[in-house]
Amino acid sequence: MLGIEGNVYSPEKGLPLVAVENQPKAPRHCLFAGGMSATNVGLTRLHNVWGEQYGGKENVSVFNSVVSSDKPDSKRVEKMAGVILAHAGTGLDIYAHSLGAVEVLRAIEWIEKHVEGFFDDPENTKNIRIELRGPVGVFQGIKERSNVVAKGFPRLVSRHVLRSRTLECGLDSFNAFPSREENALLPEQIRSALGSRWSNMTGELPVNPYVSEASNQNYLERFLTPDQLSDLDVLDGELSRAGMRNDGAAVRKYLRERGALTKPALGKIFEGALDDDNRDNPPPGFLPKILAKGALSALVRGGGNKPFKKFVELEEKGASVYWRVPEYDFLVSAKHALRFYESVSVDPANRVRVDESITHPADPVADPKRAIGGTVFQR
Repeated sequence: MLGIEGNVYSPEKGLPLVAVENQPKAPRHCLFAGGMSATNVGLTRLHNVWGEQYGGKENVSVFNSVVSSDKPDSKRVEKMAGVILAHAGTGLDIYAHSLGAVEVLRAIEWIEKHVEGFFDDPENTKNIRIELRGPVGVFQGIKERSNVVAKGFPRLVSRHVLRSRTLECGLDSFNAFPSREENALLPEQIRSALGSRWSNMTGELPVNPYVSEASNQNYLERFLTPDQLSDLDVLDGELSRAGMRNDGAAVRKYLRERGALTKPALGKIFEGALDDDNRDNPPPGFLPKILAKGALSALVRGGGNKPFKKFVELEEKGASVYWRVPEYDFLVSAKHALRFYESVSVDPANRVRVDESITHPADPVADPKRAIGGTVFQR
């Protein structure tokens, strides 16, 4: 038995450490599980920013995706479980983005198998806060699941791995690299032009307003030529005029073209090459290793609802589960969040936020300051 009541766990050694009651009060620990294709290098920026919020990088554990270009780690589930065991009693914030929800589930299942009754002890669950960000594994019924398999995952791969010319890529470009136009298009104009079917703004849920990361403008000059920057200004002018006349077809057209033009710079955000420390050490490539150990099974489980059920169970056992809904999430919608809180009889207004203008893949890797600043609970 790996767990001993009253003790914490070392993910490095796999053995119990000294009793919690003999340790000084520690700051809350953060565990971040990245979405599909998130690499170690790509998450460096997030690790640095979130380390500032949690009193030091040592208080933040960041996990790349099992479906990524990184070398597979056969101990990743055990390591994630170790972080949970080590910090649940003193205060743990778990952030699971997209496919990261499945990986957190696997770590929880590992603990349930090796440390009997761990989550039945309220001393272990009452200090756990979980924030789900566009989590997969929340789909119910044949229609929802078949839609994910037929449309959702292929579209995600098209946008986030192949970087095809999609509306989501254009929205990511608009968010990451603000327009230099004096009368730049506003998020509400995009919403109006695209129509309600694209947006998760239901009017029922609180909203995190969009705040542009203006400093990213400087990154464009690293990856776009002067001619491309000039073309971008022309595109943004057309985009602004299309928004002012509420022309949805034109807004979609120019957003897609903007995404295609800024694709090299946008890709560098996810690869982590925008940070000076990583510019000379890019990742080996962006194509995920679908056949890596655990990768295929994670994708399959992402199309089901076991993570949903497990997070309901944890909420009922004393953990607090929160939810962030990207406004333009084509995979997980506000209805999934509302369904969750209906299951646990909790008012969603206290637990859910809709992130204005953000897409499923972009949050939180592209803008970690916004991601940590808009968290639902107070640290």
